[in-house]
Amino acid sequence: GQEAARGGERTVMAGRLAAGLRNLQTAAMDEISTAVFKATTDDLFEPKEKHVVAVARWSCEPELQEQVASALAKRVSTCGARPVTTAKTLFLLHRVATTGEPEAVLGPSVAE
Repeated sequence: GQEAARGGERTVMAGRLAAGLRNLQTAAMDEISTAVFKATTDDLFEPKEKHVVAVARWSCEPELQEQVASALAKRVSTCGARPVTTAKTLFLLHRVATTGEPEAVLGPSVAE
C-alpha cells in the first residue's frame, strides 16, 4: 500500500525533475533548436508529435531551411553513444525527409 504510493510519488517527481532539466537546457535555444532537442530527448517515451511536426513544417519554409538543417546536424553530432537519442534523431530526420523538405536534411544536390 504505502510503499507503492511512495514509488508512484518518486516516479512523478523524477518526471518533473527531468522536465525541469530539459527546460533549463533549452532556455538559451531558439525555437527550432528547442523543438529538435525536445523531439530527441534521452527518455524512453516516443517523441512528442507537436515537436516533430513543427520541425517538418519549418523545413518547408525556405527562410528557415538552413536553421532546421543546422539544428538537425548539431543534434546528429552531439547524440554520441546514447542509443535512444540516436534512434529519435534518425526518426526525426526520416520524418523531415519524407513529410517536410528533403533539402533540409539531404542538401539540394542529393534531394533532386
